Amino acid sequence: MDHNNLNEENGESAHKRRGRPRTATAEERRKEILEIAQTAFLEHGYGGTTMDMIAAEAKVSKRTLYELFPGKSALFLAIFVAQRKRMLHLPRPDEDDIAAALEDIFRIDISEEEDDARAVFFQFVALEADRFPELIDILRRHGVEEARRLLAEWLDRQRERGLIVTDDTMSDARMLMDMIFGSMGMKYKSCGDWPSLDERRVHMRRCIQIFLNGVRQRD
Repeated sequence: MDHNNLNEENGESAHKRRGRPRTATAEERRKEILEIAQTAFLEHGYGGTTMDMIAAEAKVSKRTLYELFPGKSALFLAIFVAQRKRMLHLPRPDEDDIAAALEDIFRIDISEEEDDARAVFFQFVALEADRFPELIDILRRHGVEEARRLLAEWLDRQRERGLIVTDDTMSDARMLMDMIFGSMGMKYKSCGDWPSLDERRVHMRRCIQIFLNGVRQRD
């Protein structure tokens, strides 16, 4: 056997294997489309963005795009649900340090870059919902109501574990969200209320402590 020829053939086969592009998985493709769509929504607004535009930018056929997302509102919903996790880290496993858990649930210690991106997206949603009624239902059902339900369920478990004392966890969830999200209502650099992200973090931690002082189980 000619080992030189064998080595050349093996080398050629390896080269071909290395050079063959990897096919993206369906989940990777879906994620890429969502990222492209989110950029388009932020740049052109909900009304100015079309499915044709997104299909062209993502380099997929309109048929493929519509198979993944039946329409523009479905595409927006998928983006919104993914972004909701930037606001509320739930569901999550239980832990004994409730204050630390709540800080993580509300993503208090995310980076400034992530905080900016979060603020920009949710300001965009609030503005567009005023112009397009179909977005109001998404914002209500899949945003506020779902987030409140997830937080109330988490509080229920802490009550069952004997860590807090309360008779209405849904009301507690509403209270906590009002306090924490109230400080995120506007991008802190532009509204003037928060000279720095660190100062806003101090405020959010204080909100958590005030809440816990009212519901934490006493010895």
